[in-house]
Amino acid sequence: LGETASSSSHDKVYGGMTTLCVAMPVKDRETKEVIGAVIMVSMIDRQTMGMREGRYLITLSVVAAIVLSYLVAVVFSSFLSRPLEKIGKRIGALAGGDYSRIEVKRPYSQIGILENSLNYLSGELQRSAREHEELEQAKHFIFLEYFIMNEGTMWDTILEILVRKAEQGVEVRIMYDDIGCVALLPPGYQDFIENMGSNIQCVAFNPLVPFLSFVMNNRDHRKIMVIDGHTAFNGGINLSDEYINIGSQYGHWKDTGVMVKGPAVWNFTVMFLEAWRAYKQDDTDINNYRPHLEELPDYDRTDGFVQPFCDTPLEDEPVAENVYIELINQALDYVYIVTPYMVIDNEMKTALCLAAKRGVDVRIVTPGIADKKIVNRLTKSNYPPLLKSGVRIYEYTPGFIHAKSYVCDDKFGVVGTINMDFRSLYLHFECGTFLYNTQAIQKLKQDCLDTFEVSREIYLTDTRQGYFGNLFDSLLRMIAPLL
Repeated sequence: LGETASSSSHDKVYGGMTTLCVAMPVKDRETKEVIGAVIMVSMIDRQTMGMREGRYLITLSVVAAIVLSYLVAVVFSSFLSRPLEKIGKRIGALAGGDYSRIEVKRPYSQIGILENSLNYLSGELQRSAREHEELEQAKHFIFLEYFIMNEGTMWDTILEILVRKAEQGVEVRIMYDDIGCVALLPPGYQDFIENMGSNIQCVAFNPLVPFLSFVMNNRDHRKIMVIDGHTAFNGGINLSDEYINIGSQYGHWKDTGVMVKGPAVWNFTVMFLEAWRAYKQDDTDINNYRPHLEELPDYDRTDGFVQPFCDTPLEDEPVAENVYIELINQALDYVYIVTPYMVIDNEMKTALCLAAKRGVDVRIVTPGIADKKIVNRLTKSNYPPLLKSGVRIYEYTPGFIHAKSYVCDDKFGVVGTINMDFRSLYLHFECGTFLYNTQAIQKLKQDCLDTFEVSREIYLTDTRQGYFGNLFDSLLRMIAPLL
C-alpha cells in the first residue's frame, strides 16, 4: 500500500491499491474490513471523479460554443455591415462628400428649441383632422416619411390631398419603409406614386433584397410629416386605417402624437433630407427648406422647450435609450411610460427598478390585446423583477396600445416612434420629440392617468407561469434581440 500510495497518478494509486488488495491472501477479519472499506472508497471516488469530469466537459463545451459564436458574430457583422456603411456614406451626401451627419445635424439642433408651438394629439379623429387641415394649407413643400403606408381611407384621403397640392405647384416627397409595407403595397408602388404628378417623388427605404443580410434589420421606423418647414407631425401614427380605428383586429387602437410649429421643425426637415439623399441625388440647397416662419405670425409659442431628435444604427451612441434612461434616473416624483413592447436590456431594467426602490412612482402601460403574441409573451416575462421592485404595470384592456411616450415630474416628456425593444433602440432609424416645461406635458400626463383608469393593473400573482412556462420565457429572453 505504501508503494502504490507514492505513485504520481491519482488513477494509478487507486488502481494499484485495488489490485494489491485483491491479490493479498488475507485471513484476518479486521484486515478484510479495512481493505473492503478502502476498495469502496476508491470506487466511490472514481465515480465522483467521472461525474466531475463530465461536468467539466459540459462546461468547456458551453464556453467553447459561446466563444465560437462570438467570433463568428464578429466576422459576419464586419462583413455584412458594409452595405449599411454604404448607406451611411450616401446619407452623408447632405453635408457633401462622405458620411458627416454630425456636422449637419448638431449645429441646427440648437436653433430648433426656441419659440415653438406644440399640440399633444391623443385622439385619432383629432389627429387626422389636424393633418388634413395643415396639408391643405401647404404652399411650398410636403415631406412624408413613414414606416407603414397602406391603401385605405386614411392613406387614400391624404394621397388625394397630396396630388391636388402637387398640381398647384407644391413639392411633394414621400418615403416609406420597404419591409414595413412589403405585405401592404404592390411591388413598384413608388413608380405608381411618381406617375401621379411631376411634382411628386417617392422612395422605398432600404429595399427588400431576397438574400440573407443583417442590413434588412435596419428599418426606417420614423413617422414624420413636414409642411413648409414650419409645421411637423411626429408620434407613433402610421398611415393605415387601424390608426384611425377602422378595421382594427385588436380592439381599440390607441396612439399618440404631437404637432410642432416653429424653428424646431427644422430638425425634422434635416432628418428627412438625410435619409432622402441616401437614395435620390439632390443638389438643392437645404437652406431652401428652412422654416417659413413669416407665414405663422399668430402661432402660439410654448413657454418651454421642444427638441426633436433622431437615432440611427449608424452611430455608436444609442441616443434613444440614453434619453429614456436619463429620464428614469432623473425622476424625483413619478415617471409614466406607455409602450406597445417591453423587450429591455439589463441597463433599462436596472434603471426602472432603482427608480421604484428610491420612491419614484414608476408606472408602465402595455397592450391588453397583443398584435404579436411571442413579443407580448416576452414583454410579460419582464414583469416579475419590475413588480418585485415596486414598479406598477398596467395592461390596456380596451385593445392595443401603440403609443410610445414618457412623462416625468410635470417637467419632461417624450413622444415619438421609439419602442422599448432591441429593434427600436439598436437597429432602426427612429425619431422623437423631447419636451421640457411645455403646456403639452400636462395633456400627456392626463392622457396617462385616463389610460390607467381603463387598464387592468398587474400583480405578481398574475405572472406565475410554472416551471415550463418560466423555462420558455428564459429561452425567449435569450433570443430577444432577434424579435
